[in-house]
Amino acid sequence: FVVVSAPGDTTDHLLALLESAADTAQFEHQHQQLAQQLRLLVSRTLTAATAPLVINELNHWLAAIPALALKGQHNDVLATGEKLSALLLSFLLQERGVAAKAIDARDFLQLSGQQVLWQGSQALLKPLCINGFNVVTGFIARNEAGDSITLGRNGSDYSATILGRL
Repeated sequence: FVVVSAPGDTTDHLLALLESAADTAQFEHQHQQLAQQLRLLVSRTLTAATAPLVINELNHWLAAIPALALKGQHNDVLATGEKLSALLLSFLLQERGVAAKAIDARDFLQLSGQQVLWQGSQALLKPLCINGFNVVTGFIARNEAGDSITLGRNGSDYSATILGRL
């Protein structure tokens, strides 16, 4: 297992983007800047054959951000960086001939308040894993209602600790 965090200062950019949601022009400007920065990261990391696959998925996530921000689903917006890191690393490993799969921690990691729901999380994790590198998003999980939550600053380290126990 490999647990990843968002690339560089992506989370800070996403937080700034959410803070600017009331100012449509500012929001759009920051959204375009972030999109350009993340697409550049992908195109510089992967080959010309695989980069479009990741950029296509990234574009889908980026297109959803305005609606998520309007609905107040800020944690879903903040998850974008971790999702990109997991997908990008899994594709990079695959390009190098290594079996790898990106796993969104929200697909298995469940918390009730501050408490990890160990049995439920473990049961959901097992069918997601492959023989190879399981590249898991840090920082994000779901609550009992199924809503995205974040684990706070250094949440990826905490995610790695939880995954180690699972």
